[in-house]
Amino acid sequence: MNVQDLKPAIHFVLIMIYYTIYKAHKMGDLLLIANHGGLIALNFMTGNIKIDISHEWKEDSNFMCEYTKQLDLYFKGKLKAFSLKLNLTGTEFQMKVWNELLKIKLGELMTYQDIANNIGLPNAQQAVGNAVGKNPIGIIVPCHRVVGSDNKLVGFAGGIKNKKQLLLLEGIYSLKTGNNLFNSI
Repeated sequence: MNVQDLKPAIHFVLIMIYYTIYKAHKMGDLLLIANHGGLIALNFMTGNIKIDISHEWKEDSNFMCEYTKQLDLYFKGKLKAFSLKLNLTGTEFQMKVWNELLKIKLGELMTYQDIANNIGLPNAQQAVGNAVGKNPIGIIVPCHRVVGSDNKLVGFAGGIKNKKQLLLLEGIYSLKTGNNLFNSI
């Protein structure tokens, strides 16, 4: 065998991606995307950011069962915290912000400034807002619990209407008054 006959071995690792469409009460359809590493995305199909379903993905409600089960409990008001395996991918800065979002408990709100302070970058409020806006796993990584410095509902990839609905569900927001139900954040 000659050197020119040797060809490098190419190894392909196929990572199957699964999805399901979840019917969220009052919010329309949610697209859930996962692989064996965990949940990759939860996308409001009527929101501001659209994800097209790839023909290479496999629709599998059995694989997605734990995700939809916990969402069912959440929307019924019976789940206080998600315990799902997540497969977040982002920049180092985005990961810091998203990890901070995961610390916001049900019934609590934070401002973009609070998050910037908590990650040790008090002047990064706008960058925090950009990272929050790129959160791929809405609801479960609770970016809907982030408000402007004046406690106003601002920015949400799923749309402000859905942000209000989520905060109403969690008992944080009053549709009548348009204010959060807590005196302080």
